[in-house]
Order: sequence, then C-alpha cells, then structure tokens
Amino acid sequence: MFSKELEILDKNTVRYMIDEMQEELEGQQKKLEDQSRIIHEDAKRIEEMNQLLKKREEKIQELMEQLEKSSR
Repeated sequence: MFSKELEILDKNTVRYMIDEMQEELEGQQKKLEDQSRIIHEDAKRIEEMNQLLKKREEKIQELMEQLEKSSR
C-alpha cells in the first residue's frame, strides 16, 4: 500500500513538473513572438528610413548639379 501511494505521488509530481515546464515554454514562446513582431516592425521602419535617405540624397545630388550649372 505504501509503495502504491508513493507511485501515485511520483506520477502527480511528474505531471506537475510537466505542467510547469509547459507553462514556461508557452511564456517563452509568447516572448519570442513579441520580440519577432518588434524586430519586424523595426526592420520596416529602417527600410522606410533608407528609402527616405535615398530620396534626400537624390535631391541633394540634383541641387548640387543645378548649383554647378548656375555657377558656370
């Protein structure tokens, strides 16, 4: 009888540990999803900034060419 009770206790302990690990894994998965979303949003902003910089560089080049022409 005593060993049967220990066996039940061991099974319950294992189930508890598995449940705890599952909760921890779910929490880590959520953190990873949140971080992935943030990285994606940051990458999108960086791409937008790069496009804006490219347009400004083109405008500066254009103005420099106009300045060169007008100084001749």
